[in-house]
Amino acid sequence: MRKFTLTSTVIYDADRDSYPFIARFDTIIELLVSHVGLTDTTTQKILTDSEIYLTPLYYTETSPPQPYVQMDLCVDREYYIKICGDKSRHADLIKESIRAVMPARPSNKVDVNILTHDLSPPVDDDPWRTIPQYQFGKDIETLAPDVVKGLWGDPEILHVFISHKSDQSRRARNLKHQLLDYGISSFVAHENIAPNTEWQMSVQQTIFSCDALVALVCDNFSPSPWTDQEVGIALGRQIPVHCVRLSTTAKPAGFLAKVQAFPHQGNIVEHLLPHFITDPRTVRPAISSLLSILPYRADGRPVDEVALLLLKAPATAWQTTQKDRFSRLYHRRPVIRKSPQAQLLLDKLGREPAEA
Repeated sequence: MRKFTLTSTVIYDADRDSYPFIARFDTIIELLVSHVGLTDTTTQKILTDSEIYLTPLYYTETSPPQPYVQMDLCVDREYYIKICGDKSRHADLIKESIRAVMPARPSNKVDVNILTHDLSPPVDDDPWRTIPQYQFGKDIETLAPDVVKGLWGDPEILHVFISHKSDQSRRARNLKHQLLDYGISSFVAHENIAPNTEWQMSVQQTIFSCDALVALVCDNFSPSPWTDQEVGIALGRQIPVHCVRLSTTAKPAGFLAKVQAFPHQGNIVEHLLPHFITDPRTVRPAISSLLSILPYRADGRPVDEVALLLLKAPATAWQTTQKDRFSRLYHRRPVIRKSPQAQLLLDKLGREPAEA
């Protein structure tokens, strides 16, 4: 079974029936490798040696929008240099083979790209860090970098808005401090806003500059106009929204009801971190957050814990500066070099091991 990375689980989970290519990919890729090998061994090698990323998308020009799949085949830089002059022919051959081996018609159209990790489409090109995807009012403008830094601190790390009722402020504060243990900056209105600051404007600025929202849903969560608007703006911006049910009777309402909720029992952060580190919209700032706290882990277990989380991030999501930062930490900190998970991560990122 060939491994592949699904870059948008949100779209796929919401409409699985529209993407038979993804649902049957384990079988399709085996057929593809065999079919292509009959005519072109170089194209076959591309299929067998590449890291495969599948992205479910829609053709919005059609009515109704038609689902299709973007298939990115990422190969090593050295091999990419050898084949880049002929990559269009290889991509066309793969597309022809897909049409030949797909078991049913009609099926997904597939757009095939052959590239190296250095040229792979950046995960964080989405505009919500700098430009709100939708304007809800003329008074909402792009926030200047110094304003964002004043609200969140380090502009590179993950920024999480915690939406809650005032009577749940203690739980919100606890979650904020737990997230901080992983280098994640979060916003709790009653704690972050100074008494002489205009409350509404501060909330607007943070909700339009956060990377993700966590809703602490209690029994009277939805009737509150503030929590309703906070969640509505986050959903409208299409940033990740995570719902925590604080009791068995607490039920998300409206559009929030479509968001998969998890119970408050156990460690909430343990539920959130795997989502942050794998969602294309939050993975890069999440990597920066975890790298920021990695040097301060005092013993091997916490280092393994952080490295294991970083291993969940696709290699293509890492920026070169982040790879360099981890490599420097690995070489300079003996406690990190002793971690088996950190060694695996260094290998995954294609960096040289530490000298003896």
